[in-house]
Amino acid sequence: MLNNVLVAGLAVLVFSTVSRGQVWKEKYLQAQEAYSKETYDQAFAFADESLKNYISESGAVNENYAAILRLLSTISYVQQKLPEGLEFVKKELQVRADKKDTAYAVALANKGQFEEQLGEYNQAIQTLLECHAILIQYYKEDDIRVL
Repeated sequence: MLNNVLVAGLAVLVFSTVSRGQVWKEKYLQAQEAYSKETYDQAFAFADESLKNYISESGAVNENYAAILRLLSTISYVQQKLPEGLEFVKKELQVRADKKDTAYAVALANKGQFEEQLGEYNQAIQTLLECHAILIQYYKEDDIRVL
């Protein structure tokens, strides 16, 4: 009898942990959906919740974390919350810094757009030159993705 209670209790604990462990992902998907419907305040709220849940559930600095940061920066750009969005992009770049690939280059391009909108033209040029240098490692110079 006691073993059955312990097993049942352990099962409840495991299932509740698993379901709680996915809250960040659910919020992320809700944020993407709200963004696609152009309900940006709601999208930002969901994405912010996703980030907070991700940090409390995992805290791992990886692709998931970077994806949440990118979504927050994208929403911030649309809402013209430029300084806040730039900070999200900078954090994303820190996460991706070890692997200077096309995902890193896209983050640089996003950073350059924020800088340009904020009037930081010289910094935007430098950022976009760095982006270009990475992209030409993956694509031909005349490829639309590089231009």
